[in-house]
Amino acid sequence: MNFVKDHPKLRLYVIAIVRKLGLDGVARSVYTRLKFRVHNPAMYLNRFIPKDASDLSPRARQIYVDLKTAIELRQKEKR
Repeated sequence: MNFVKDHPKLRLYVIAIVRKLGLDGVARSVYTRLKFRVHNPAMYLNRFIPKDASDLSPRARQIYVDLKTAIELRQKEKR
């Protein structure tokens, strides 16, 4: 995205080719998705992050419990 912004002649050339090929709608859709991902990566990634441990797979849930237990034990050792 930044490369295209830094080269306005290239941008105009690409727009002209896209219009000649009749791909305006497709290009606009791709641009919108890329723009969303570049400017809001956290919002994009939040769709894939489980909100609760119950949303995890059984193996992931076991790893989560093991890590949580290990953290608690380490905190108790430091006291």
